[in-house]
Amino acid sequence: MDSPQRQTSKDTSVQPLEASQAQQTENSYTLDTHASSEFKGHRAEAKYLKHVEGQEDSLKNTKGDCKRNILRIVVMVMFVIIAVGVMVIWILQESRPKKHIGNEYFDFIYSKQVLHVYNAEQQIILTGYLQYMPQNEEKDKKFKKCFVKDPDTSYCFHWPDDTKLRLYTYNIGNVHCANIVWDDIYGPKSVPRDCYNIEYGLWYGMPVAEGSFWPINMRSLDLKDVPYFSREGSPFQGSLEYFWLSTDNIVIASTQDEPLLVSINSANSKKFCIELDSKRIPVRTTTMPKFNYTICQGPDILTTYTTSRQLMLPHSLVIPYNTSDISSLVWSYGSRGSREKQMFYSFLEELDQASLLSGRVQYEQQWEENIGDFEYKPQLFKELNTSLSVQFPNMGLILPVHVVCSYDSQNFLTGLRQRYFVQDTESNGTELLSVDSNEAAIWDTMNPAIHTKINHKGNNGYSVLAEKADFPYFIQASTNTTSIHKIFWNFIAVLLSHTKQVSIQSAFRAQDHKVFREIPAIVMTTNEKKCFSTFLPSALTAGFHGYPYIMSTVSDDQEIDEELYKRWLQVSVFFPALKIPDYGIQFSNNESVAFTKSMLNLREKIVIYYIQKSLTDVENGLPLLRSLWMFDPWDYDTFKIDDEFFLGDSLLVAPVLCHGQRARDVYLPQGIWISSFDHNEYEGKRWIKDLSVPLSEIIYFTRKSQNS
Repeated sequence: MDSPQRQTSKDTSVQPLEASQAQQTENSYTLDTHASSEFKGHRAEAKYLKHVEGQEDSLKNTKGDCKRNILRIVVMVMFVIIAVGVMVIWILQESRPKKHIGNEYFDFIYSKQVLHVYNAEQQIILTGYLQYMPQNEEKDKKFKKCFVKDPDTSYCFHWPDDTKLRLYTYNIGNVHCANIVWDDIYGPKSVPRDCYNIEYGLWYGMPVAEGSFWPINMRSLDLKDVPYFSREGSPFQGSLEYFWLSTDNIVIASTQDEPLLVSINSANSKKFCIELDSKRIPVRTTTMPKFNYTICQGPDILTTYTTSRQLMLPHSLVIPYNTSDISSLVWSYGSRGSREKQMFYSFLEELDQASLLSGRVQYEQQWEENIGDFEYKPQLFKELNTSLSVQFPNMGLILPVHVVCSYDSQNFLTGLRQRYFVQDTESNGTELLSVDSNEAAIWDTMNPAIHTKINHKGNNGYSVLAEKADFPYFIQASTNTTSIHKIFWNFIAVLLSHTKQVSIQSAFRAQDHKVFREIPAIVMTTNEKKCFSTFLPSALTAGFHGYPYIMSTVSDDQEIDEELYKRWLQVSVFFPALKIPDYGIQFSNNESVAFTKSMLNLREKIVIYYIQKSLTDVENGLPLLRSLWMFDPWDYDTFKIDDEFFLGDSLLVAPVLCHGQRARDVYLPQGIWISSFDHNEYEGKRWIKDLSVPLSEIIYFTRKSQNS
């Protein structure tokens, strides 16, 4: 702290308090007067500046308001223009041909040749491009409405070359359909080609040999202009029907017999295209056949399917259970070369010793000297007659037969002279094919003279083999039949006139014959495992196409071990019929035979009951083996499931179809389900994850009755 002396010395200049205050007051007044004057000047200047700024702000605000007002006006004008445009488009849309082709579900834009299909909410669910390119494009590309309106036609156009497009609609209950007919087509070089966008929705009905096809997997499929016909080299296998279904509740189908070309997702186009196969139409044809098909739209996938199936495909016949062999087993003898040296009698004796001798046995080896003889080899006849008539009289015999006659057959020359074979449409000579590297002719099954050749006393059925040949579409026959399909149909009819059981390996519109449709299990590698990947999709597709009586078989060229055999048998006992390969009893252990017995016992005690129960559904267009969406068409989780199936409407089967697999996920639709493995009840509409499935078991569920 400073000393007082230093403080005094420091403060010597300080004036007395009164004088200091007086001086400060005077100075303050002087300053205040000056400040006041200066402040007034500044305030006036500030007021002026504020006034100027206000005018500038006002001007800016005025300009901003003008801009905003102009912007509002522009937006309003644009909105009005857009609204008016939308209204005009809507009015034009509503006033276009949509109102002229029957109902609000179909709309044809004739200027673009575009067909729209709508659902009940007026949403476009399918768009098609109905394309026709005349030979003389510059002269004939313009088309007009037909001058005379057909009474059956709601909409009609014609081109200068006389080609016509007709559209007309009709309703079946709550399913709405439109027929598309191309008529008076000018020639094979200018055929219509109709393409539909299938990018959205899932599609069923394509029986392809590889890949996922229940539903169709667009990522793995690329087909361009493939003849939709079962023939050598074709990617399509089995039953080929002009019938396709979408999860958008749409069916595209055709009842015509003429050949079609099909393209699916060609070059990743996401389109499904169909057209007449003009290359197969005989050159001498003076009039091109019609190209016609139908599109139907319904309230749900099941209603659309059943209604369209009854409309577009032949009706399946109910086989009375007590008069058929539907529950019988078929044993396949000689299905592999390893069994060729075993005598037929020894095979039957082996079955008898294993207590498995029942049903029918199919003789897979060649029983004729040459295809088309329709006579047993002499030594074979003696062996078969002794085995079946004497030792094992309760066993029936099934023979594989062909619709062709080999050039080496004893019947070939006679057939040639008597015109027992179909004729070529161009040369009027006998139509010859290459079958297994040998030339063969096609039996004219429309000719009654050959019917007696087919009958064989002592056999109880036939298996019609799929020929590995390129059959012609158009032929000449004794009754002026030009369709090769009618030759096949009549061949089946002749066989059925002699026996109760006929199975077929491939088919087209044969649903109204009492036939069993063979579905072979083919081993494929999936995720580095050997699996029957296409087995169930093939069976579901065949049933979907109207063949309710599915017979499970193993493809003759398959090498399967004991585990795959067990997995195949587990699922096959749930089929309406099954043909067991001869090596099913060849595995050298008693456990394998015991397993076979247990599976056949399961079939006898449980499966047969559900087959009987479901037979009446065949009359309503439903298959015996069904996809899960046929149980609940509103459950979208079921649309992609291709490894589970229903037998009837209350037995759900979830097999394991891969080698080494011991668990799987199972989806249960709505309802209460009782399991086969623990007999507990499970609530539906959910997944059961990672369910253990030992090699000795197959998982199935029965639906609990609401009354129980």
